[in-house]
Amino acid sequence: MKDDQSFLVPFDEKFGSLSETYILFKSRLYLVMRVNVKFFAALRDIVGGWNVDLSLPEGTTVGETLEALAKQYGERFRSYVYDKKGGVQEYLIFLINGESIHAMKGFETHLREGDSLVILPPIGGG
Repeated sequence: MKDDQSFLVPFDEKFGSLSETYILFKSRLYLVMRVNVKFFAALRDIVGGWNVDLSLPEGTTVGETLEALAKQYGERFRSYVYDKKGGVQEYLIFLINGESIHAMKGFETHLREGDSLVILPPIGGG
C-alpha cells in the first residue's frame, strides 16, 4: 500500500458496523480526522469553491494542511499563500473555529476532528 492511501479498519468486531478510517502517511498508520477549510476572494477562485472537506492524519498541523492544499491545488495556490522564500504570506489571516492561530501555536497548531480552518485575505477599509 502506498503512503497517503486511506482504508477502513473494523473498530471492534463485536460492534459490527462501527469502523474507523486510517491513513498510511510517512510510513506510519494514523487515524483520519476530517476538517473543513473555507476560502475567500482569490483563493475561492483558485480552488473552485467556498470550502473543501479534507481527510487528514490525526494531529496534522495548520502548516502541514497548507502544504497538502498546495499539493492538491498547485502553483496558483502555492504562489498566493507562500512568499518567494517559502514562508506563508504575512497578510493572510488564519482562524480555527473562529480563533486566530496566533493566539494558539501559529502554524504548528494541531487541528482536531471537525475543526473549521478559515483562510482570509487582507481586510481593508476605514
